[in-house]
Amino acid sequence: MTELDPQTGALFARNPWDANFGSRVAFADMAGRQTQWTADRGEFLGRNGTLEIARGMGTKTPLAGHAGAGTRPLLRAARGA
Repeated sequence: MTELDPQTGALFARNPWDANFGSRVAFADMAGRQTQWTADRGEFLGRNGTLEIARGMGTKTPLAGHAGAGTRPLLRAARGA
């Protein structure tokens, strides 16, 4: 589950169903320097994209800023899932 913290602008990610890490929170914060973001793996990687060649890094199309329980988190992709 991902969410954008309204006070700090940090992106939080957690998995309450994980037995080992369910109480932990991962976060990313660029101190307000980000111009766009998304927590959705499909949007960031794009169709047939990989972490090495991600659509979100090389396109001028803005990312939509999706976060929440309905997204496919990028953190899973980074671990190979």
